Amino acid sequence: MSKTVFDYEIRKLNDSFFEKYNKKEYPEIEVKKGRPYNFILFEIRYNCFVAAPFRTNIKHENSFKFEGCKRNKFGTSGIDYSKILIIEDSNYIGEVSKIDYDENSILVKNIVTIATEINDYIDDYKNHISGIKKMGKNKFRNKYKFSTLKYFHKELGI
Repeated sequence: MSKTVFDYEIRKLNDSFFEKYNKKEYPEIEVKKGRPYNFILFEIRYNCFVAAPFRTNIKHENSFKFEGCKRNKFGTSGIDYSKILIIEDSNYIGEVSKIDYDENSILVKNIVTIATEINDYIDDYKNHISGIKKMGKNKFRNKYKFSTLKYFHKELGI
């Protein structure tokens, strides 16, 4: 049985994305002036790009954590699923970026898991909102309370 291969890139997003999705109107989208975020970018579904940010200190379960990395002396770095962005316009995609060597090694070994978990996170949200497969109220709130997916219903076909 062959393993599924996912094409991905590590990128930044252009300032124009953050101008359109500004902090005032879209408070859950992570943006800090002078601090660019790196994203893992997949073109896997919805005819859009799915961009999940790398974070340095993740404390919740809606993520993939880079266990055992050097940067984790002060927190747990990883990919934050709750801050996924759905990008229709490729003009928002910025320059290629890099992450720490040890984090990249873990990423490469776990890319199928990460892509699958991102898909599942999006599908669970979409199925709940659409009424296809409802979660309990508390479970949904705990999983999606701070999620950015609520800003991308049109892109997700909800």
